[in-house]
Amino acid sequence: MAHSREISLHIRHAGASVSRTVWCVEVGGSVYVRSAFGPGSLWYRMARLAGTARVEIDGTAWPVRLEPASEPGLDDRISEAYRAKYERAWPGPVRSLLSAEAVGTTLRLAPRAGT
Repeated sequence: MAHSREISLHIRHAGASVSRTVWCVEVGGSVYVRSAFGPGSLWYRMARLAGTARVEIDGTAWPVRLEPASEPGLDDRISEAYRAKYERAWPGPVRSLLSAEAVGTTLRLAPRAGT
């Protein structure tokens, strides 16, 4: 999943839904996403409320749990993964993903049974 340039997150909560294309990175065998626009982003707010989403890549979808990332030192490793994967082609957007506000929105995509 993390080898893809981008993924689509489909989130449903309290009768509302939102879909957003986001960049993902893999660190230590887990996949992570961040909100480039910080915690005020609609998709991020809904993700935190719902706690689950459907991830879609090339027409194939998987159910996932959305978990805040909070291990010591993890933020730096995730930031480095974003730099390595995206910075050469998109330096401006990557700077947004490395801001303190965006780092605070880091979510781990964990496998979830069901649809």
